[in-house]
Amino acid sequence: MLADEQVSLLNTNLATQADIAAIHRDIAAIHRDIAALRQETKAGLADIKSDLIKWLVGALIAQGGVIVAPLRFLQG
Repeated sequence: MLADEQVSLLNTNLATQADIAAIHRDIAAIHRDIAALRQETKAGLADIKSDLIKWLVGALIAQGGVIVAPLRFLQG
């Protein structure tokens, strides 16, 4: 009786090859999800970088105009 109970406990608590294979598949799926998120993040950062550069160039041009306009007015 005690031996049967111990065998039963061991059989229900040990991982089978199928359990291990399922865990490996889950881990592989998680790795794919992480890789996809990494690509999305890189693409998003590239868009933000592009927008920031455009904004900075525009701001520099506007600042140049603000500086040059009064000088031309004073010379004229």
